[in-house]
This record gives sequence, structure tokens and C-alpha cells, in this order.
Amino acid sequence: MHLGYYLGQIVPSIPLGPAVQHLGHGQFQQLTAASSTLLQGHLFAAVGLIAAAGRHGQIRSYRLMTYTQKPLQKHDPYRTPPKNYVQLLQHITRARKVDKLNSLVRQYHLKFDAVHVAAAMSVLPKLYEPMQSAKGLRPSKIREKREVPQRLLEQLQRLANEQVPRMFAREMASVTWSLGRLRNLLPQHGRDTATRELLNSMVKRISKDNSRLLYQGATGAEIAKLLHGMARLGYGNNATVNRLCRFIRNQPGRFHAKELAAVAWALERLKCKGADAAAALDAISSKAVELRLYMRPAHMCSLLTAAARMHRRDEQLLSVITEEAQEQLDSFKPGQLAVLVWALGRLQCTPKAELLAAVNSRSKARLEQFSSKELGMLLKGLSQLNSLDKQLLADIAAGLSKEEAVALSCRDAARILAAYVKVPDAGTVRDVDGMARRIGAAIHRKTHSVKPYIIANLLLCYSKLGCHAPVVFGLLMAATEDTANLTISHWLSLLQSCKRLGFADAAVSDSAVVDFYQAADKALQQHLLGAAAPATVAAVQAADVAPAQSLSDAEKGATGQQQPRKSSGRDGLWQRLTGSLQQQKPQDQAAEEPRQPKQHTLHFGPAVEVALLLNERAALGPGRPALSQNSVVYLADVGAKTMPDMTLRQIMMLLTAVLSADRYATLEEVRQLLVAAGKKLQAELQGQEESQVPWPVLVALTRPLSRAISKGMLAKQGVHLMQTVYEQMMDHVDQCTEKQLQALCDSMGIADVYHDALLARAEAIASERGFRLPKPNEWQAFR
Repeated sequence: MHLGYYLGQIVPSIPLGPAVQHLGHGQFQQLTAASSTLLQGHLFAAVGLIAAAGRHGQIRSYRLMTYTQKPLQKHDPYRTPPKNYVQLLQHITRARKVDKLNSLVRQYHLKFDAVHVAAAMSVLPKLYEPMQSAKGLRPSKIREKREVPQRLLEQLQRLANEQVPRMFAREMASVTWSLGRLRNLLPQHGRDTATRELLNSMVKRISKDNSRLLYQGATGAEIAKLLHGMARLGYGNNATVNRLCRFIRNQPGRFHAKELAAVAWALERLKCKGADAAAALDAISSKAVELRLYMRPAHMCSLLTAAARMHRRDEQLLSVITEEAQEQLDSFKPGQLAVLVWALGRLQCTPKAELLAAVNSRSKARLEQFSSKELGMLLKGLSQLNSLDKQLLADIAAGLSKEEAVALSCRDAARILAAYVKVPDAGTVRDVDGMARRIGAAIHRKTHSVKPYIIANLLLCYSKLGCHAPVVFGLLMAATEDTANLTISHWLSLLQSCKRLGFADAAVSDSAVVDFYQAADKALQQHLLGAAAPATVAAVQAADVAPAQSLSDAEKGATGQQQPRKSSGRDGLWQRLTGSLQQQKPQDQAAEEPRQPKQHTLHFGPAVEVALLLNERAALGPGRPALSQNSVVYLADVGAKTMPDMTLRQIMMLLTAVLSADRYATLEEVRQLLVAAGKKLQAELQGQEESQVPWPVLVALTRPLSRAISKGMLAKQGVHLMQTVYEQMMDHVDQCTEKQLQALCDSMGIADVYHDALLARAEAIASERGFRLPKPNEWQAFR
């Protein structure tokens, strides 16, 4: 080799030398071997070959020594200005900072075509997301960092709008996807005029020539990007979405597992309905089953989330996902575990016990990695699947009770507390009370902006856990302030919770509790207002307005004009909820009937239960019953009209509510209600077999009937009804509790209607069980 090196220096001009200087090492060895066989006849040729080989070795050694000494930055091809369209595209896609991309757009935007614009918009979300997650920056610094990307996005939008006629499916998908990812930088989160115009122009381009662009090489990734961007921007163009759904149905083979998951998520966010959307979802499910080996945890979670929110239960897809999830459970992140069990619970799909046990064990091991939202979803899903582990609940309660500052939303708090409520003997779990108080302190200042059903759920959880945290009064105040958004079912749940917490006791005189019961009474009136007779509504409202028109002269101002009456108490809240007739009517149409809501808005069953719960709260103060006279009038009026459709239980609750106080028994509406109820009860009790009559309802029915008879109503008909009830109770008296037997005897004493056989049987049962029933003379005194 050394001889060849020196010969290469001496005789470099031999003709055969340059021909082999660019050969590789293996070819060089073959030539040196061949040269040894030619030494005898071709000496000069062999010398030339050896010289060329030496020269080749010298060049390789020089390159090996000097390559590592050259700085790499000087050879970076993207530090030099681009010279053509291809280099410009490479510079855009290789940009590593927003400032670099901004300078490229500012200098070369006149040379941009559709491909360059789409590439720049695709790169911008990847560069902006790291800036968005920067920690330790002041808000002013963060706003400054947002200005450059925001101006850059606006400029790219204008360029994209100009290039739409020259865009194909790939470019439009990239632009739409980028706008969706950067919607926080857009005015009104993408609902501004400029963004909508750009989307509309791209939609027209897609729809042109019967969606020709989609079928000319559009891939599944591009369709997924289009739908994903439209979903994030809330741009639900039905015609375009239906075209894309038909493409998915016709071309499922173009989609991979990742794209199927993205499409399913987007269709759910866009609230797609119709035959095209259903066919597309069926094609997605079928293709996902075929690609089960390529599904990853993120794909499974997206598919399950879409299915759960759209209430689509595909047994084959669920079976495949649960099997793959059990095999890949170690790859699931904490948030993905939460989504998995939440979606399965919402779909009521119970997987194998091994999978649920593995989820519980992995959740306990990685409990600190769950966020508050993920923790709420995990517990809600496990509770719906009836697979809550008490050790997991104990660990969560211990962790939350020791936290100095718990950060979570009201919805997550309701989900966490609901899991403890559902588990039997949840109160025995250690640190539950401390956890509930920590959660209450965390959400105490957030109750003013909570949705009504969350308020009802939170109060229900605190009442069932028996925790009198300060947040309970905050929830009551929030419900009182947001009466317009609370339905009658919400009020029913709230009143039931107050009863469990002991607020139905008249001794509880806290202002928040009193205001809540008063608001509940007015909400009951508002709910019944639409179904009440116009004459009844006018009479009640006229009675409320009448005191304001009878002020004394001393209450008039110095100008001689009558001063307006300040609204307070029952009248004031009633005017705030419904408004007086004089405010709603024009002056020239004072006799016009009030406008009524639609009939289907009435839910009379919950309204009657609300009245019963209000009746249990005896009074809000001196002369202030929880169930007001207006509510009783509306209940009686609506009940008389809906009596043919009511059940025995509803009739019992209605009569108990309206006859709760003696002063209400003299109302004309109550008398009409009792007449209709008497006819209905007579038909029900005589028309059904004894086995079909619920005897606990019969026991409860004796109390309002006896009160009506004692007040001189239902004289003959009431006595006959009482005797019929006593006859039917003869077969069930052995099943009655002490309280029910006491109620039967009390009804006999109040109505002065006796049944000797039933009374004797009740006294015998009382002596057997070791308690005493009152004597007839005691009944007379009680009466």
C-alpha cells in the first residue's frame, strides 16, 4: 500500500489510473488482485493500477481526517435563502421557530402557491403549541408571544383565501385542520366572518362537480383532517358533511385505525344525524373491527367516546375493543383508563371481571397521576359498572382530605361524591367527611355559575353522606338565585335533599333555607301557571295586586301622586317570577287573558311531590306557610282537570297537600277537587280487584279523606269510600307497621267512621307486637 502511495505521487498520469479513482473498497481489491496476474506481460499497466489505488487511499484518508473538523452549521442548506419553489417549500416545512416561519412568509409571500400556504399553516400549530405551554411567564409576556402567531395566521388566511381555486383535497384538509388547532388565536374562536368565508369557499370547491376532488386521490388522512377541523371550529355544513359521510361509506379501505378514530370523534362533535351519517358510522365500526391489531389506546378511547356520546352500541366493536384493551392495558395512560371505563359505563357494556380488576389495580398504583376531571370520569364509570373498589375509594378520600388546596370543578366534585353515595356503607369509609368538606371548600366560590342539575346532584350527595358542610348553604343560595333554569324535577331533588339534611324542621330558621323554601313555592306556582284556568290565574294575580291599590293617603307623596309599593316577601318574589298582569298587558287590553305556555310543559306528578315536601316544612315564620294559598289554588285547579289521568298514589299525594291546613279546606277550588277525586276514587276502588290495589297507598289515603269528612265535605260519598278502604285493608292489616296501624286508627277517630272488625284485628296485632293503640274516647278528644 505504501509503495502504491509513492507511485501514485510519481506517476499520476498513467491512463488507467483516473478510471479507478472513484471505485469502492471492494472493487479496488478486485483490481489489485487482477493486476498481479498481469505483471509479466503488462508491467506498465500494473504499475498504473497500483498508483491509482494509492491515490484512492490518500483521498479517503484525507476526507476521513477533515470531515469531522468542519462545522455542521456551514453546511445547513436552510440557512441560505431559497432559490426556487422546492427550496422555499423545504424551508417552510423545516422551520423550527415561529419567527423563522414569519420571516419566510413576510419575505416570500408573493411567491406562495397553494402548496406553500397549506404547508405554512400545517407547521404553525406545531410551533405554537410549545409556546402555549410555556411555564413561568407573566400574562403580559404570554400575550406578547401570541401576537406574532396571531398576525401570521391572519396573513396566511388571506393567502389561503386567494389560493382556494388552485387547492386540491390535501391542501384544503391541511388548512382546515390548522384552523381548528389554532382556533384560540382566531377571533370568536373561528366564528368570525373571515374564517367563515374561507371555509365556505373551500366547501364550494369540494362540492364542485359532484365532489370530484374527493375521489381523485383523496386519502383517509385528508378526510379525517377535514372533519377534524370542521368539528373544532363548529362548522357543521350539513351538505358537505353528508358528502364526506358518503365517501367514508364508499371508500372505507382508504382509512387506517388512527383516521377512523378521528373521523368518529369528529362526527360526534358535529352532531351528525341521518342515513348518511349512520352508514358512515357502520362502515367505521366494521373497518375498525378488521384493523383491531392496529388499534392503540388513543384510537380505542376516541371510538368509545364517540359511541358513548352518540348512544350507538355496536356489540362487535365493543367486544373487540375490550379484548384489545385488556391486552394493551399497560400502555394506557391514566386519562385513557378513565375514558375507557366512563364510556363502557355510559354504554352499559360490562366487560370481563379481569379487565375491571386490572383497571382498579392500575388506578390505585397511579392515583397521583390522575387529574380531577379524569378522577371524576373514572369513578363515574366504575360506579355505573358496579365495580368500585373500596380500597380505591379509601385511597382517594385519604388523598383529597390531606390536600391543602383541592382544585376541581363542580361537575367533577359531583361525580366523585356520587361514587361514594352509590357504594353501600360509604359513610364508613375513612376520611369521607373530611374529603367532602375539602371538596366543598374548593367549589364554594364556584356555585354561582353552576348548572342546575349539578347543584341538585351536589346537594343530593351531601345529604346522603350526611355532611353539613358550609357549601350546602351556598348551593341553596345558588338555587334561589337561578330559579329560571331550575325545572320542577330539580326542585323535587333539592327539597328531598333538604329533608334529609333536616331543613324541613321549622326550628331551622337560617335565611338561606327560608329563602330557598319560599323560592320553591313560587317555582311551583310558575310551573302550574300555564295549565291553570285563565279565570283562576286572573283571580290569584288580582288578589296579589289588590293590596297595592289600597294604600292610605299617608303613604302618598307630597306631589299628590301615589308612590309605588315596594315588592317584598311573597308578593315581590311572585312578581319577579311571573310578572303581574298589569305589566304584561297593554293598557287598552286590560281584560286580555294571560299568555300560557304549551300544555306539554306540565309535569304534574313531580309538582304534587314538591307540594308534599313543602307541606312538611310547617312554616317559614309567623303567618308564612311553606306551601302558600296560591300554590294550593293552582294545584286544586289543575288537579281537577287532570283527575281522569291520575293514579291512586297521585290522588293521595294531591289530597294530602291541599288539605294540609284547615284554612285551605274552605276554598272553592279545593271543594271542586274533592268532588272530582271522590268520583275517581269510587270508580278506581270498585273497578279493580283487591290484589291490584296498592295497600300502602290505601293507608295513606285514609288521612286526607278523614280530614275532608271532618270538614263537612264528601259527607255520604266519603263515608262510603272509607268503608271500602277498610274492607280492602282487612286482607293486608297483618303487613302494616306500627305507624300505618296508628294512621288507620287516627283516620277512624278524625272522620268518626269505624270498622269494628278492622279495629279488633289492629288491637290484636298491637298487643302481639307490644305497643298500644289509642282508645275510642282518645280519638274523640283528638278529633
